Amino acid sequence: MPSARHALEEEIALLEDPPVPLEAQRRATVLFVECARLYTLEKKAGRETGAEAALTKARYWNLRRLETAGPVAVKGLDELRSFGPERLIEITEKSDKTQTRGKGPKYARKK
Repeated sequence: MPSARHALEEEIALLEDPPVPLEAQRRATVLFVECARLYTLEKKAGRETGAEAALTKARYWNLRRLETAGPVAVKGLDELRSFGPERLIEITEKSDKTQTRGKGPKYARKK
């Protein structure tokens, strides 16, 4: 059975080069969320190098998500800046708690 980290990495790779075209904003949003999950997992596991790489990807896909709506204005940059490392962990854990109905974080569940 693959680890949570491996499952997230596979999902991210699949979304980065999907076999079926995805709408740009949806793709960027999903990749942002999955990279944020991987960041949270890596950070919680104490793997700083992996966490930094996942954080960089999450920030990239968040920027791409905003760019799909048009030119990134001051409001968009403020939103982008608001997604710091602590906020990403907070959002990921809150979202996963809701999605799993309290059964634990989705980023750490094995598929």
